[in-house]
Amino acid sequence: NGTGDQVITTDGSGELHDLTIDKASGTVTLGNDLEISGNLTVVNGNFDPAGHTIEFQGYNTTIDAAGVTFGDVTINTSGTTTFTNDIAISGDLTIEATQRIDGAQLQVAGNVTANDSNWYGSAEVVLNGTGDQVITTDGSGELHDLTIDKASGTVTLGNDLEISGNLTVANGTFDPTGHEIQFQGYDTTIDAAGVTFGDVSIYTSGTTTFTHDIEIRGDLTIEATQRIDGAQLQVAGNVTANDNNWYGSGEVVLNGTGDQVITTDGSGELHDLTIDKASGTVTLGNDLEISGNLTVANGTFDPTGHEIQFQGYDTTIDAAGVTFGDVSIYTSGTTTFTHDIEIRGDLTIEATQRIDGAQLQVAGNVTANDNNWYGSGEVVLNGTGDQVITTDGSG
Repeated sequence: NGTGDQVITTDGSGELHDLTIDKASGTVTLGNDLEISGNLTVVNGNFDPAGHTIEFQGYNTTIDAAGVTFGDVTINTSGTTTFTNDIAISGDLTIEATQRIDGAQLQVAGNVTANDSNWYGSAEVVLNGTGDQVITTDGSGELHDLTIDKASGTVTLGNDLEISGNLTVANGTFDPTGHEIQFQGYDTTIDAAGVTFGDVSIYTSGTTTFTHDIEIRGDLTIEATQRIDGAQLQVAGNVTANDNNWYGSGEVVLNGTGDQVITTDGSGELHDLTIDKASGTVTLGNDLEISGNLTVANGTFDPTGHEIQFQGYDTTIDAAGVTFGDVSIYTSGTTTFTHDIEIRGDLTIEATQRIDGAQLQVAGNVTANDNNWYGSGEVVLNGTGDQVITTDGSG
């Protein structure tokens, strides 16, 4: 609280516990890097730590430093670290270890390193530097709420990144190609208009909302989720679907120019699936469940060799010219086939209310286990060999 300038000096790794700045005049500066293992409170006066690193340590600490511009900042805490006001970081931010970061924005002009893979909180990391910025992890580090808000320069990734909260690209360029982003968390929003992603993995609970169509230059993996809403996920690479119980208005569109493969763990599902390819073929690596609509707008879809089970309520299969392998129908409401479909393998009608639209032309056997359905859809047996119709006794 001196009236003149004051300097905090360490041997390079010395620490203070609770530190308060309460000066009527003069400025507090750092002579070396500083560790703070308790609370930092700037009540009055100037605190200028730029040019050095402050490492926040400790358990359940509070940083109350309105108007302070930090140099480099490292967070290596346990419990909850609370920032009561937005802070400006003119250098780099490193999140080494923490449990929860709450409160306000950490506005970073430099690079970000995130090495902790399991933290959360209401605080938001905002990258707003005027130059290029890099987000680096140890291969599995995460950020929670991440915002890109840059007047110039590009944000890139140095490694794969987990985002356990929201991603918002407000202004500026975000180029994550070359690495994977895994979206995690509960009820998260991805607002990233115009961003081209590399690989994307979804491992969320609750609802994951994409506010704009996103372009995925690499592969898409849906590992676990409850609901995907909002827009199209336009995928140029392969798709892996390992969750067998999700839904939503989000649409997976395969539009790569080369061959693409949809792989599951044997029972994974996609909801609304669209094939819209100028060239190349989409094939299946395993059996697939489709719980929404299937639309083959352009390009070749060859699901032979595996089974597709159509699920969901009031779904439409628009797949002119597609030859299916085995097909199973396990739907409610109305299932509409807009064109005749060719089934090279077997057809199983497990459960449905109504099948409408066109012919299901079956070369293999037919199993009918639902005893109370109707509709304009016609089952046509046209195989060149013997065929058997089987029921559960009342189908």
